[in-house]
Amino acid sequence: MLACLVVAMSLALWLVGRVVSDRVYEAQFLAWIPTWAVLLPAAAACGALPLARAGRWRQNAQGQRTRTAGGRVWLGIAVLLYTGLASALLWAHLVEFRLLNALSRGGGDAPRLRIVHWNMEAFSTLNWRGDFAGVFPEPPPDVIFLTSFARQQHIERALAQLGREYTLIHRGGFTVASVLPMRDAMVLSIPVPGTSGATPAMQRRFARVRGIVEEWYNRLGERIGLERREFRRDENAGVLAVTIDARSVLGRELRVRFIDVPSDPMASRWENALAMAQGMRSAGLEPADIVLGDTNTPRGGASLELLAPGMHHAYDDAGFGPMPTWPRASPLLHIDQVFLSPSLRALRYRVIMSPSSDHLIQYAEIGVR
Repeated sequence: MLACLVVAMSLALWLVGRVVSDRVYEAQFLAWIPTWAVLLPAAAACGALPLARAGRWRQNAQGQRTRTAGGRVWLGIAVLLYTGLASALLWAHLVEFRLLNALSRGGGDAPRLRIVHWNMEAFSTLNWRGDFAGVFPEPPPDVIFLTSFARQQHIERALAQLGREYTLIHRGGFTVASVLPMRDAMVLSIPVPGTSGATPAMQRRFARVRGIVEEWYNRLGERIGLERREFRRDENAGVLAVTIDARSVLGRELRVRFIDVPSDPMASRWENALAMAQGMRSAGLEPADIVLGDTNTPRGGASLELLAPGMHHAYDDAGFGPMPTWPRASPLLHIDQVFLSPSLRALRYRVIMSPSSDHLIQYAEIGVR
């Protein structure tokens, strides 16, 4: 009975998290649970108990062996649970983890734009004097997106080690370094609801849970030398909109939205995404070709559709297997994203271990369909 309850509850939680997602506030926390963390216990619990009970037989007056009523019930339960678990595992491997992408050849010799995105801002980068030598794949990327408050001269010095001539846009916590021409850069700071709509009692509960999450996060961070931090409640979302002239590579210009979503774990991701989408529409931004950045929402979250409507994830084209980007000490969640318009495709997508910060680095090679 216990094994059946474990399997049934695991499958129910997983299904609610994947179907309801973060459209409903309470369900968003289920959507954040990694698939493997739900399905592995369910698979382990699918032991012999249901089948053993299903194997109960009795002998009738004619000497024939028939399954007992209890055995038939347990057989039905076992078939239902095993079918549900098998379906969930198949979906996870083929859809969520895209294992068939492992057979991809990476687009051959097709023209491509090489980009990286790295949220460096988990440590104090204001006086950062690190370097990028050996950090990014070779050849050095065409465009580098950094979430960082590092001083511009320090970033320029680090970029010089890559051996390419980069032009910089450095606005607030956003830095874009590109070997291709850029224009029409604009930064938006968008107020988001966060937890402002919660009652005082809920705010007190949020504060306790937030404190638990902060302590867990900081213990992980201390393993890799990060400074302690707090998850701020009142924090605006940020967007840097820029047009990149990629005609020399892809034969077209690319409208890019580089976003940074507040990290408060207790904030409603759906409400925050609604506010960001409205803020971008109000600013008159045209539909984007690429949306990327730290969304603080795991890949697959329903709220991401509001931030990148009609787009698909670069992972869906060329990624495979679990690719968590946070936290670096023990990666669990894929919260950094690269979304592409239907006219673009990812020829390669992978996550790279970073030398610092608590986020891993996203690397993508983008081509046209």
